[in-house]
Amino acid sequence: MLNNSLAFHTKPNGPNWPNPPWSTFLLRKLLTNEDFKQQFILKFSDYLNTIFESQNVINHVNANKKLLKPEIKRHVKKWRLDYRNWQKHQERMKEFARQRPDYMRNFIQEMFTPGDLVSVKIEIGKGGFINFNNNIDYKQKEFLGQYFNGSPITITAIPEKGYAFSHWEGAGAVVNDKKLTINLDKNAYSLKAIFKPAKTTLSGQIIINEISANNQLTGDWIEVYNQTDEVIDLKDWVFRDSRNDFIIPKGKIQAKSYMVLCQSASAFKKAFPKEKNVIGDFAFGLNKTKETLELYAVNNAMIDSVVYELSKMKSAFTLSLKAPEMENSILANWDIMLGTGTPNTANPSYVAILEKNRERQKSLFTYIGLAALLILSLGLFFWFRKR
Repeated sequence: MLNNSLAFHTKPNGPNWPNPPWSTFLLRKLLTNEDFKQQFILKFSDYLNTIFESQNVINHVNANKKLLKPEIKRHVKKWRLDYRNWQKHQERMKEFARQRPDYMRNFIQEMFTPGDLVSVKIEIGKGGFINFNNNIDYKQKEFLGQYFNGSPITITAIPEKGYAFSHWEGAGAVVNDKKLTINLDKNAYSLKAIFKPAKTTLSGQIIINEISANNQLTGDWIEVYNQTDEVIDLKDWVFRDSRNDFIIPKGKIQAKSYMVLCQSASAFKKAFPKEKNVIGDFAFGLNKTKETLELYAVNNAMIDSVVYELSKMKSAFTLSLKAPEMENSILANWDIMLGTGTPNTANPSYVAILEKNRERQKSLFTYIGLAALLILSLGLFFWFRKR
């Protein structure tokens, strides 16, 4: 006879070890509440289908085996152990992983009578992942699991950055709501979550224009530039590096103007006390040698991205885009400027370009004026000759 571990660990008169009555009191009382019991069964099922799913556990066993294997032979030799015994226990853990989910589902059915098992299959399209019952995220491309038909499940489609949720397929009709609740009144369900690239007319119009990474004086910061002729509100936009997200709490950027996003507003303003359009704190550092920086709008659409890989430098420096109209995904279009940078103003190379253009325009107007004077002089000369 199998020992139902759930029943054993919720006995009101359990043994002094390992589960005396005082240690199970709270759980036992909570399980008398119907809502709690349903949530308990749902979460148990979520974990059996994901973290404790057989293959997932076996993968962890194999990963640990690979990690430890180079040391095990030395270990067994030192302590005069049997290497085959270690291999045998590896297989025992894998067999436990294969059988445990089915045993636990049987224990749940015996203890709570939650209904029959229903198979759920979900294909997850490129650009997103799903969440089960506001509890656990699932980021693989296909889900195969089982739930009890006594408890409806809620599945939420979550788009990744750069994508938007489109619709569900296979729910009897096309469903556009991200959150889908299924009553599990059939034997099996098959669904597909469809995502699509998120789009906005602002892509490439709000650009990352200057980058200060690993700056001990000012803290790290980036400068963004608005190339449009409109004021753009960046509230709830997302700035991210290769590991972290920063949700911009507020801030409007004027047409043809700049904004600074910084790691520490207090450190930045100490170095640049006159700067006003400064938003912080993103509270993470930017890598000095290799980094991916991205900017996303509220609808998840990618606005801009920059990837750089540099040699190590001891001095403080900024990456400075030579001109806003240049493609900032090309590293050759950036200058490496020593010092603390030029936040909220045109970059030095761009200033030089503007100055050169002004000189050209000035020279052009001078030439045009001289040409006009020459033409007028010739005209007057021939007019007087005719008279």
